Amino acid sequence: MYRALLVCNAVFPLEPMRLPRLNGPVRDGLAMWSALTDPETGLFTPENVEVLFDADKDEISRTTERFFGGCSPDDVLLFYYSGHGKKGRANVHLCARNTALHELRSTSFSGEDLTDMLDSSPARSRIVILDCCHSGAFKGDTSNVTPGMLDGNGKGRFVITASGATEPARDAEKHGSPSPFTRALVEALREASPRSPHANSVAVRDVYSHTLDIIPEGMPKPQSSLKGVGDEIIAKRPAHHADEAGAAHNPGQPDSQVQQTSQLSRILSQRFPGIIPASPKADGPSLGDRRPWRMTLVSSLLVGLFSWLAWRAWINDPFTYGDLTPYEDNEPFFQICGLAALLLAVVSTGESFTSDSSWLRRTLKGMRFTLGLAFGLLWLVSAFVMHLSYWEQTMLQSTMGFLFFASIARRLHDTMFLSGAVVSLLGTFTSPQDLGFDKFDGLPVVQWIICAAMLWLWFRRATDWVLGSVSALTLLPAVMSYAIHGDLPGLTLYGAGLALMSAALGDGTRPAQGNPSLASRTLLTLLGAFADAVQRPLRIVDRRNT
Repeated sequence: MYRALLVCNAVFPLEPMRLPRLNGPVRDGLAMWSALTDPETGLFTPENVEVLFDADKDEISRTTERFFGGCSPDDVLLFYYSGHGKKGRANVHLCARNTALHELRSTSFSGEDLTDMLDSSPARSRIVILDCCHSGAFKGDTSNVTPGMLDGNGKGRFVITASGATEPARDAEKHGSPSPFTRALVEALREASPRSPHANSVAVRDVYSHTLDIIPEGMPKPQSSLKGVGDEIIAKRPAHHADEAGAAHNPGQPDSQVQQTSQLSRILSQRFPGIIPASPKADGPSLGDRRPWRMTLVSSLLVGLFSWLAWRAWINDPFTYGDLTPYEDNEPFFQICGLAALLLAVVSTGESFTSDSSWLRRTLKGMRFTLGLAFGLLWLVSAFVMHLSYWEQTMLQSTMGFLFFASIARRLHDTMFLSGAVVSLLGTFTSPQDLGFDKFDGLPVVQWIICAAMLWLWFRRATDWVLGSVSALTLLPAVMSYAIHGDLPGLTLYGAGLALMSAALGDGTRPAQGNPSLASRTLLTLLGAFADAVQRPLRIVDRRNT
């Protein structure tokens, strides 16, 4: 089994001057995750790639120890770090969120600790990739390996570093772009040619050689310590890869990537590399929806709320709210909606306490999918049988449609965001009585364009902060419509709010672990800035005293 742990630290609030914020680690982690899990070239499955963003020393140590210790002898483990590196007396120190340079040994993850975990791991092969300054100082001495342990595969320790022991590594030039080393490494994972023209796999040495060939001029040259028996396979190649490689070198034949990517997409991806990936699968899902229980819980509570409000409206006006039938005959409908919402809330809450591989998690996911289909059936009943039309019913219908669409699209990435975008788009076509736009002027057209941009960015797998930003932008035409005409297109506003919450609460930045979400990262950044503002005067006084 192929398993990977990606540690990406960009913020170091205790040392803002000597360990400044880095531009590349967040995008490095997303790009590496995407390359390793690419269905065409990757050997890793999404659930076996864990990503840590801006973790402290204890979290890195605990997670890494569990990663290297909790494996089988047949596993291939890949450890990747992107962040600041500091050279110690005997090894490199990988800086954590709480690293303080005057206490470097106790507040950073040292190369000695990493080496001890590598030595004690029962895994067949261990691959270490370090994208940090002085990464070449990592001591990658391998344990004794004999030819009898090979069994047809590579075995040992394979280390690739972004720079030498005394060299700094280059950060990304701007926020949202990968570092030069990781950019080259990701390209090598996807494009490196195997030694044999007809081979369908690529080894670590092939990836290192390709990275070395394409690293930009003037950048530190990557180093390697590939010690062991044989060479470990790290990526695969489809059967047609050799033909495509030959075509790429033929100036008379257009490049396949150029054929698959529109001119507008290429121009925008070159102009805004941190926002729009070069291809739809270039950087992987931004949210992932691998643990969508947060948004499911919120949506189930909203279904319960609107069911109660719609029932109250039905009680107060039983003959005009619907098909002129007594409310007693239709009251069970609202009760069923409320009970289904309660059950979904219990299921989603229970899902948050179970592990990814447990039978209980699989059971709860199946129940969540079944309840989503049930909400689709309830939506059909409410729309074509009961014919309810008040705003409470509109909100109830849209929430049930949101959950239904998220259920049937569960194998796609960012399904919750996609569902919110669809609700927002449908809101532009509804009548004013159903919380649509009151007048057809330029504002609905602007809303269509923004909703189309939401769907396009979803297809391009933009990052969560980009999806959140465009969701917030979707709120603007609705607010302007209220300011100009006095009407509020509530359904479009509601769908945009669901998409915004989905972006803020999504889980794709740590696909195997499920957090931190955009909201969590934003909160941690604000807390770090606040702590730095409080501690900065104290550090100035301390330096003056010393």
